[in-house]
Amino acid sequence: MYPDNPYQPPSTDIEVSKRQYDDVWDFTDPKRLSAGRGWFWITEGFRLFASSPGIWIVNMIIFFIITMIVAFIPFISIVNYILQPIFLGGLMRGSQELDTGGTYEVNHLFSGFNEKGSKLATLGALQLGIIFLYAIVVVIIAAIFIGTSAFLTQDGAWNPDELFTSAAFIIGIVFVFISMLLLGMAFWLAPQLVMLHDLEAVNSIKMSFIGSWRNIVPIIVFSIIMLLLMIVAMIPFGLGLLVMWPVFIAATYVAWKDIFTNAYPL
Repeated sequence: MYPDNPYQPPSTDIEVSKRQYDDVWDFTDPKRLSAGRGWFWITEGFRLFASSPGIWIVNMIIFFIITMIVAFIPFISIVNYILQPIFLGGLMRGSQELDTGGTYEVNHLFSGFNEKGSKLATLGALQLGIIFLYAIVVVIIAAIFIGTSAFLTQDGAWNPDELFTSAAFIIGIVFVFISMLLLGMAFWLAPQLVMLHDLEAVNSIKMSFIGSWRNIVPIIVFSIIMLLLMIVAMIPFGLGLLVMWPVFIAATYVAWKDIFTNAYPL
């Protein structure tokens, strides 16, 4: 109304600035990054946490309390698998808000419900279904293996000492480890891709796996360092986890940004 009014909020300038900032973050084909990027994700995660440590800790405590309450409700605890991607989507939105110079708030934890609730819930349902099918396959394979082992003995009895030291058992452990790693790769970046790139649930799982597969080396570096930091954070009384869990969440946001956008120079 009054263009020369010095007290008029600069809404137009802010909107233009945001559009220009978003233009820089073009969605790219998943990049292949060097091993050192795993450490970079952690340091950037610390930076985002340090930008608003109080809200980060409050949000993680609320998240933990809600998860624990739902977990103790009979026949309802399975809902946590649906809720987790929704809450993670909200935390990703809060991370992006901090990263773009905004204010991180408690309501960001719940923003996934308002913005991408159905897609994130679908992602959670898909993850639950995949994990359920995976568990069935593992149980069937284990049952066949144990039954076969007992059948091959002279008296038809199951000998746990021979079973747990057999080559087949070691191969089975390796199979479970590798398959769980592959599942984790498919799920790790999926909430970010749904919340921040508006991908459909199935496509987000696919892209998460592709992006993680191309960056398996920096992910290994990231996982080892984070594991060591988590162990240190548990001494004493686990209070350090109030810092390390938010850092981990923020670092996964940075990993998404590094792999799927052109925000960081290579």
